[in-house]
Amino acid sequence: SMQLLLKLKEKVDSFLRTTSGTLRGIFDQFDADKDGFLNRNDLRSGLEKLNFDFSSTELAKLIDRFDDNGDNHISFSEFQDTLNSVSSTSSTSSSTAHTSALKSTSSISKFGSSAPMS
Repeated sequence: SMQLLLKLKEKVDSFLRTTSGTLRGIFDQFDADKDGFLNRNDLRSGLEKLNFDFSSTELAKLIDRFDDNGDNHISFSEFQDTLNSVSSTSSTSSSTAHTSALKSTSSISKFGSSAPMS
């Protein structure tokens, strides 16, 4: 399921590059009732909207990763930490995983300089 998460992170990263968006922006889009938390449904329909073409089994596994404690409440920090956990902890560091980790750090610094942190 590490591979799944990596696949999701790559898709999110490229989505952010294409749209010049932020992770927070994605989270807020997913948060249908605007309570500051995603439930499993929010996450599922959000990921489907982005056309990340995961099977329903894959989606369920991903959602389990995000909702670590199983309370059906995914905060922004859980959302962010789950995505960020991939590149740093991937012990199966294949060369592709390595390049995508490099790519994502450079895009992060770009975002940091151009977008004032609110």
